Amino acid sequence: MLINVQIKNNDIKILESSNIKMSSIKNKFSKKFILTNCIYYKNNIEQILIDFDFVYFVIEIINKYDEKEVLYTFNFRIEDFIINQGNVQLLGIPIIDFDAKNYDQNVVDFFMKWENGEIISFLDLNTECKKSYNYSCLMWSGVPSKLNKTFYEINLELVKSNADFYNIVGNYFFGDRGYIGHDSYSFQDSFNNIIRNSEQKVTIALKKYLDIKFQDKLYIDKIIIKEYDNIKFEIKS
Repeated sequence: MLINVQIKNNDIKILESSNIKMSSIKNKFSKKFILTNCIYYKNNIEQILIDFDFVYFVIEIINKYDEKEVLYTFNFRIEDFIINQGNVQLLGIPIIDFDAKNYDQNVVDFFMKWENGEIISFLDLNTECKKSYNYSCLMWSGVPSKLNKTFYEINLELVKSNADFYNIVGNYFFGDRGYIGHDSYSFQDSFNNIIRNSEQKVTIALKKYLDIKFQDKLYIDKIIIKEYDNIKFEIKS
């Protein structure tokens, strides 16, 4: 189970599920959350939801190292609810902490698809979904520490956007769901981490790099033209 959703009240777990869907309510701040195949930890869930205005969501994922990572947490002000056997529908307003991440259904969907063994065609996704996918790869793989080979040839001819570049490079380095950044800053941080931890000299050949265009390319140029002790970039046609 790659996704685990818990709903709590006063730190007491009320229910959990591995399937959650959020939808917006037109012209309202309210959101609708639907959880299916729920496990109930209290016999009087309906009364609990009637008596308390707020519940607390904790959404966790299991990463590639079988470690738990918290994806989202937020309080939820209940406006209405429907309970139908193992399915729960909550209508209300998520209250996100100032420094917390906003809920992204795309990220949750990707983990549920991975759980079901579905193949996701990254290049067929729209722009927003591509950004969400790259963030999902961060949660799955974590920030890279080092490269395991001494030579990489990366074909970039399919790059049309920032998200394409980071996804394709991450996959070449670390395989499916590999992560190397989701913007120029995180790419720089990931690359610096690799430089610090790489114990052998590595050559990275970028094929078709001169032919592609994407918004962050100016910043990536500055990274790859530098001289490093243990990393060498080659630009190939």
